[in-house]
Amino acid sequence: MKKPRLLTLTLLIALSCGVTAMASWSAEIPAWGPIPFEAFDRDGNGLISEAEFNQTRSERMGRNAAEGRPMWGAASAPAFKDMDTNGDGNLTAEEHTAAQQAHMQQRGGRGMGPRGGMGR
Repeated sequence: MKKPRLLTLTLLIALSCGVTAMASWSAEIPAWGPIPFEAFDRDGNGLISEAEFNQTRSERMGRNAAEGRPMWGAASAPAFKDMDTNGDGNLTAEEHTAAQQAHMQQRGGRGMGPRGGMGR
């Protein structure tokens, strides 16, 4: 009878560790403004895959929606394929930075704070 309890306890510990790890990862993704390269690069290989890109954006949008935050600029955010200028299926830090700068210029500098601009 003790083996099923041990298995159950092991699974509960593993599940709680996974939830804790996800919660700490979410804290690194800002609620607004540009998402840092490091937050997208989940495996730490120095590149952002399309899966990492989509997962990070989805996580931020889901968290913001759950907290009732508006998602300004989400509809006009650049798509992965538009950011991947060399078409290799990954974003380098340079491609990521260039795309974020172009997007900010396109938005007239809005997006740095919760109300656009520099927090106005």
